[in-house]
Amino acid sequence: MHALMLSDYVARWKTEDARALVLTTHGHFLVETGALRIGDSIPVLARDGFHTGEIDLGEVRARHLPMQERRVFLLEKRSGNVFSQQIGVGRTMNMDVCLMLSGISKFHAFFTQSAEGGLALTDNDSTNGTFVDGNRLVAHAPVQLGDGCEVRFATYAFRFMSTRRFAHLVDGLWEMSG
Repeated sequence: MHALMLSDYVARWKTEDARALVLTTHGHFLVETGALRIGDSIPVLARDGFHTGEIDLGEVRARHLPMQERRVFLLEKRSGNVFSQQIGVGRTMNMDVCLMLSGISKFHAFFTQSAEGGLALTDNDSTNGTFVDGNRLVAHAPVQLGDGCEVRFATYAFRFMSTRRFAHLVDGLWEMSG
């Protein structure tokens, strides 16, 4: 699944097609935040590989993305893709959510339908970790996701959103732009 920019959703929000696309989607969205907090532990690339380091103020400022520049991924299974019960996240083109970024494993993590009806996220023993609300996931142990929680793959942060929350975000941004 290729990402659209948040600005694309906002620009087309008041057209019937764009609103219908979002409001009739029975799924979830990942909205890139780029936001990290001072003191967060992240993998840092050094000459001899990745090491755990802490975020400083300069890194937080460098990672901040203006709202309009954030990527949005609709969490859905691509037809014909492997692992039919999972929505895969990784840096290869055959992943449902392709993040071609340094520090992302080929098959980093995956989403599955949980018994509670929402989505659960599982780290696939990635090198640089998968985090939910700042907590590193144990490999192969699914974690139920709450609407609005922060999801991080290595050092890349996203907000997990229901269709309703995402529509509210886009509508608010459209109102501010008009």
